Amino acid sequence: MNGNNKNTNEAKSIYTLDKNDLNSRIATSYSKMKLGDEKEIKKFAKNLVKIIKNDIKKNKIERKKIVLTHVPTIMKESGIHYIVEKISSKLELQIIELKRLKYSFNYQLMSEEKRKDKTRNLINCPQSVKNKNILLIDDSKVTGSMLNASESCLRKKGANKILKYVLVVIKTKKPGIEGKFDMAAYNKTGLRKVINLINKNQNTPTNFRITMLFNLPKYDQKKAIDELSKNSRKWIRGKVRTFNPKTPIGGSFLKDI
Repeated sequence: MNGNNKNTNEAKSIYTLDKNDLNSRIATSYSKMKLGDEKEIKKFAKNLVKIIKNDIKKNKIERKKIVLTHVPTIMKESGIHYIVEKISSKLELQIIELKRLKYSFNYQLMSEEKRKDKTRNLINCPQSVKNKNILLIDDSKVTGSMLNASESCLRKKGANKILKYVLVVIKTKKPGIEGKFDMAAYNKTGLRKVINLINKNQNTPTNFRITMLFNLPKYDQKKAIDELSKNSRKWIRGKVRTFNPKTPIGGSFLKDI
């Protein structure tokens, strides 16, 4: 656990992983949380509450001026939403919602300068953050682009102090690695759990939901596509066949299906 970062401007994290940790207990726990596992959601929320309580006390922040938010995610329902709700309930803090305006870039493939340019106006914040102290939470950090974009938006809208937290720091620049960690628990949760999550998030961009399937074994990609095709017009085989493998958030694992 890395809740004691010396640099107060840096995001505090619960765990740090690298590309060699895909089969680790922590990666499995993180993946289960992303797939909506209640036990893992409670565990991550409990750990984060401890860190946040210490920070509030250490920084002598008045509770009435604290609001809680998270970096907006592509999936409309995922573990981080429920974690923030549990923290809000435990610490009696108001939640504000940030909105992401676009879902079309893979920031791991860009230079730092280009990432800053692409994310400059990517997040929309409510006016209510003015003069508030913000607890900003993200589920994972690879490049930190979305976390930084969210912080930038909050500062532009007049937020006071911003304390940043991430559940997992993934220390690798390998493109697509975040998706691999998202699905690290697949063998322990099963195909049905993945399909249910995708079906539940029908408002999520189609490309991203297809990308989730890329991280399944080939034999289960076919099963998943058959199942999803029955339940959603967006999941017809033609959509998958014509999916552009050069799309920044995608790949070509389904090209032979």
